[in-house]
Amino acid sequence: MRHAVAYLCAFFCSFGSISVDAQIKQLQLRTKAKLQEVNTSLSSFSLPGTTELSRGNLVGTVISPPTDYRLHFFITPTKHSHCDNIIHFTADGDYGPGFRVPAIWFCSGFYVAFGDSQNHNRVWRSGRPTLNVETEFELVVAGSRAKIFLDSVLVHQSHVYPRMQLDHLDVYLGDPWFNPAKATVRDVVYEAAQTVDPYHSTFSFPGSIQPAKGTLAAEVIDVPTDYELVFKITPTGTIRGWRNVMHFSLGGNCCSYGDRSPAVWFAPGSTRLYVVAGHINDPNADYYSPRPGLPLNVETEFKLIVAGAKASVFLNSKLVGELSQGPRTKFEYLQFWLSDPWYGAAKADISDISFGPAAITESPSPIVNITGTARTGDGLISSFDQISYGEGQDYEESTLVVSTDFSTVSMEGNIWRALPIIPPITVNEKTVIEFDFKLTQEAEINAICLDEDLDVIPDFRCFVLAGTQGERHGMYDFDNQASVGDTEKHFVIPIGSYYTGVMNYLAFVQDNDRKISLGSSEFSNIRIYEQVFFPLKVSIDGTLGTLPIQNQVEYGEVQDYAHNFLSVSDDGFSIHMRGNVYKAIPFVDSVHIGENMVLDFYFEVEEEAEFNAICLEEDLVLSPGKRCFVITEAATTVKYMYKIPEVTSLETGQRHYRIPVGRYFSGYMNYIVFVQDHDADILGGASTFKNISLFEPSPLEIKVNGVTKALSNQLSYGVEQDEKAHMIVVSEDNKSSGGMLGNTWKALEFPEPITVTKNTIISFDFDLQNEVDLHAICLDDDLENGFGSEDTQRCLVLAGSQKINDKYHVLEKASLSETHSYIIQIGAYFTGEMKYLGFVQDNDEEPFLAGASSFSNIEIFDGVSCLQNTNFDFDFSECTLDNFLNGIKTELDTNHPTCINDATVELVTLFGVADQAEVTEKVGDVCAQAYAANHFSFDQITLDEYQFDEEFFDGGTAWNYEKQTVQDGENTKVLSEDAVMVRVRNADIAKTRGISWPTMHNFGFGKCEVPAAMCCWVADRQANDDGGTCSSEGCNDADPDDNSDLCYVDFTRFRQSAHVHDGYSIYGNGAEGNLNCHGFAWDNFSGSSQNALKGNLLFEVSMNMGLIEHGYVEQVPGAPMCGCVESMPVVSRADCTELEVNQYINVRYRGKYERFTAKVNITNISYSPCSGKTSNDFSSYFRSLVDAGKATVVQEVKFNQQIVGAEKCGTAIGDFLMNKGFSSGFYQGKTYLPASNVVMGPYLYASEIDLFTDGTPDANVWYKTPHGDIFNKNDNYYVDLDLGEVFDISRIVVWHYYHDQRRYFSQTVEISMDGLSFETVWETGIGRLGAVETVAGNSIDLYKPISGRYVRHRCGHNTRNHGVHFVEMAVYA
Repeated sequence: MRHAVAYLCAFFCSFGSISVDAQIKQLQLRTKAKLQEVNTSLSSFSLPGTTELSRGNLVGTVISPPTDYRLHFFITPTKHSHCDNIIHFTADGDYGPGFRVPAIWFCSGFYVAFGDSQNHNRVWRSGRPTLNVETEFELVVAGSRAKIFLDSVLVHQSHVYPRMQLDHLDVYLGDPWFNPAKATVRDVVYEAAQTVDPYHSTFSFPGSIQPAKGTLAAEVIDVPTDYELVFKITPTGTIRGWRNVMHFSLGGNCCSYGDRSPAVWFAPGSTRLYVVAGHINDPNADYYSPRPGLPLNVETEFKLIVAGAKASVFLNSKLVGELSQGPRTKFEYLQFWLSDPWYGAAKADISDISFGPAAITESPSPIVNITGTARTGDGLISSFDQISYGEGQDYEESTLVVSTDFSTVSMEGNIWRALPIIPPITVNEKTVIEFDFKLTQEAEINAICLDEDLDVIPDFRCFVLAGTQGERHGMYDFDNQASVGDTEKHFVIPIGSYYTGVMNYLAFVQDNDRKISLGSSEFSNIRIYEQVFFPLKVSIDGTLGTLPIQNQVEYGEVQDYAHNFLSVSDDGFSIHMRGNVYKAIPFVDSVHIGENMVLDFYFEVEEEAEFNAICLEEDLVLSPGKRCFVITEAATTVKYMYKIPEVTSLETGQRHYRIPVGRYFSGYMNYIVFVQDHDADILGGASTFKNISLFEPSPLEIKVNGVTKALSNQLSYGVEQDEKAHMIVVSEDNKSSGGMLGNTWKALEFPEPITVTKNTIISFDFDLQNEVDLHAICLDDDLENGFGSEDTQRCLVLAGSQKINDKYHVLEKASLSETHSYIIQIGAYFTGEMKYLGFVQDNDEEPFLAGASSFSNIEIFDGVSCLQNTNFDFDFSECTLDNFLNGIKTELDTNHPTCINDATVELVTLFGVADQAEVTEKVGDVCAQAYAANHFSFDQITLDEYQFDEEFFDGGTAWNYEKQTVQDGENTKVLSEDAVMVRVRNADIAKTRGISWPTMHNFGFGKCEVPAAMCCWVADRQANDDGGTCSSEGCNDADPDDNSDLCYVDFTRFRQSAHVHDGYSIYGNGAEGNLNCHGFAWDNFSGSSQNALKGNLLFEVSMNMGLIEHGYVEQVPGAPMCGCVESMPVVSRADCTELEVNQYINVRYRGKYERFTAKVNITNISYSPCSGKTSNDFSSYFRSLVDAGKATVVQEVKFNQQIVGAEKCGTAIGDFLMNKGFSSGFYQGKTYLPASNVVMGPYLYASEIDLFTDGTPDANVWYKTPHGDIFNKNDNYYVDLDLGEVFDISRIVVWHYYHDQRRYFSQTVEISMDGLSFETVWETGIGRLGAVETVAGNSIDLYKPISGRYVRHRCGHNTRNHGVHFVEMAVYA
């Protein structure tokens, strides 16, 4: 605050000359003279309308101004000011008592002074306001609080002291002492404010506040002794030295009671919280939060509850620490500092502060707790009253020492020692003692006891924890005892299960009769409390019931370890096991298990045991034929139990199970049993069951001839194919949808058989999430699935990698992670009476859990055409499936409104095909035939022989070899004359009529694998045109314009053009000289204009534009000049041309002939550079075809192997040579950077993570390197490499699983300097696929090196399954 005052004074004093003083006096005289013209009002002031600020602008005087006041106005700043005045209320000057009550300036932001009796210049400063935007300002000073609001939002509040009553205040809108702010002010109101009393017992501060040293934020009176302090804190930095966050105090810093009640600091140079909650016995009772401290720039909720004998500290609702509390007296008054005047302020944002009485909860609280001062609400352990325990056993010279913080009891030598409990405690059946024990030197017996007297005999109250002596004299002998060399061993003993009664002593035994000086051990963190038993909540047939956990009993006779108990979470939905446990909980009423009953739950392993199981039982005897399901198993074979595979992994350690228990047994069950078997370490192993429910799943709803049918009885389908534990899971929200996980062969029985005729249609949606061997839907008359000698398989295959049996009917394969809609005329495959609807997801190899898919909206009906015997026609400008379907729909809607068929079903029946995939083909054929009927044959363009055309496209003939020259002053070998037929055909054919596609070897003998073709030229033979370097002086060595780089030529791809069987040429780095490549592409739909007129595109690119307009000729040596993309050299890029056609297409159907015909009328064909994300770019245009569904991802993979991208030749050549068995030289000159550390992101697993950076990418060990499962193509996981120091990174190579041409979704590579903020340097795009995986890996070359220490690679699942596999990663400088 003082700095702010000094700043204003320094600013004003810089104008402190005599002339300025005289000027101010003149201004004052002028403004006093104006008093007759301004408001003079009693206790309040208002000035409506808008006022421009000016220096010395006295606008009013307030007589007897209130000490509690409210100032309100609207202001629009027009220019940022350097401490210029807005408004000033003063008794008679600028700076002093009564001179700023209040006053407001612009000093970058608002600078608000509101003086009181302790500080006549108490100030607050804001951030810089937005120019030319009106802000509502309000200041309320009342009682002990000052509050500032901007646009009705509280931005500041603080404590203020009493104010003096003044006779009057002059009001300036622009005072005489400072320049006026560049702003307009309107509707000023100054009036009395309602008095705000100090906070009584409780208060809250909404909004965000930054602590400032010496800020008294509130006063609290009638302060509760049991209180709760809550706030949210976001650390923004660290500073050397202690930094205060907030402080409640009677007025001092330390160290009397009331000085810190409570107070919170950041420890020096960190964000670790230091919390003091003082009480009478220890005014500075303190606690440190866990290291390393709160995360920077992340909000954390802090809560301190001081109640009874305990103070509890919570961070984000998690208990992180406790400290004991002694007696506390009630304070009449406390100051609340944010932050205090004794320490620097913490660098943090504080929000949502609340303080008030603590709510008393019913959560378990310690009865005896040897921590802090050793006092709790119910007992006192006194270390000064040590008494010998057990007559004649104690050696008094041995020492029992209680640590100064009362948390640890240490023993040396033979000791039998008791500490009195004052007052005594009552042990009931719920009482538990919990502690840590460490043995550093063996003794004969180490034990802990809770006893009513000092006699060990006859009622033993001791529990043996360690010792060499075999005879324990009747003490309870705990298994899994402590040994020398162990770390602290944690014990939880349910004392109430052994004995009950009033206990007066806590005793410690370290018996060593033979060598009384030997033996060393210590106890720590001792707690005695009543265990609260929350009931277990289990849903049975949709009704949520509770099972009393305290009724848990042993199961399996000698299997259970009696001292280990089940515990239930506070909400009742989770049950936890630790150690060897066989425990049964009785149902309140017996539960009937029918054949469709399902047991559903989530299971999480925190610490592995030998096996875990869950059972439904009639009795408590474990014997053959029992009803248990093993869900985890580690290196052991379990007898008498069913082994169940997991249903799905959700997150680290957690699995979801849905077990069809009714398929294994039925009847009335009396117990639910939880098993965690761990004979090797009876205290080891930890796991949790959650959200347990027993129910009969919803039936799957389908429609049969428009009537909804519910299919509920799920039966195994196929001989020994089904995994009994896997079921069709019907969505509760959509009962027409059923999903499958893992190997599943299930049949649902129809309520009554259905008859499949030749007209029967089945329609459904199929969603494939994880592909396995076989995915199919079936209609069958039995459950054998074709395994009988006379049986026929009646399944329709939708996806899968397995070779399909001839009896199966294979449909169009579904794509991964996309919903595929099927409409199938099933009568085209088989007919007859069917009893079952079958679903197959076959996976014969482990993990049997693999495979995920769902069916929905299943309908079976008789498909009878409504249009078969009618005549109709329709028109459109472009032949697409949608346009064709719209034509059918219009006909149905207009002339057959009662027809129940949709357009697709109608076409299935009209065409007489099996499914909608064939409909697409038939529609394409109708339109393609219409174009073909008027095609001009490509081999008629040149009027030369077929061989001339083939040689031309291979780069031969006189058209390519001759060069324009000047002879006797005249041009000879002029291209426009040699190839005159091209000009003729361009004029009379190419723009109004389709041209057929040539049937030559360069063009796939009529069909390219990839719907794209390209020409690449290396010479220019024509002068004075728009392309190349050929001039009128000659063209012998002229080059085309250079628009691409040649990577390599693989002769095996075009043997007829190269005239060799094998071989290759390597280029790269511009070795080929000038190269010009130009391509075009079309969609897969045969009826589209782009497809039907692709011959026109070939003519335009190769002959009209390339040859005639630019004079481009000749091929890359050994390669064709033009051809399908897959038959061309590998290049970096190409230009691109597309066509646009003005046309009219008429489609006719004649019922007499039962067929469609079409006629195309073309008025004009024009050509232009391709559209796409990047104009005139071949790759970008082809990407747009894939995005639009006009080309497939597989075709794009092949395309990208030919057109590899700018600056990617080196990588392409390297991959090619490595596939040839060479070691690529393109990594030479790069420095390999070894990783110093590998960090996996969440949900990944690796058994040998070092293999990820060992320099040997081996896809066969993918299960040892980081891997996981992802079920959404838009998600990804990550792995980080730490290079140890900063390097200039130029290349990253990543390997995934590469044996089967798969690709991976949603990939990125990111680089970071600090491991926190990452910059993306390469990405495929969310939901987009990367390149095909190969043994060479995928190399990411950075155009410019990027500095960084950390490299992160993100990757999603692949096109074969839902796995993500990080096999290897290499980084180069």
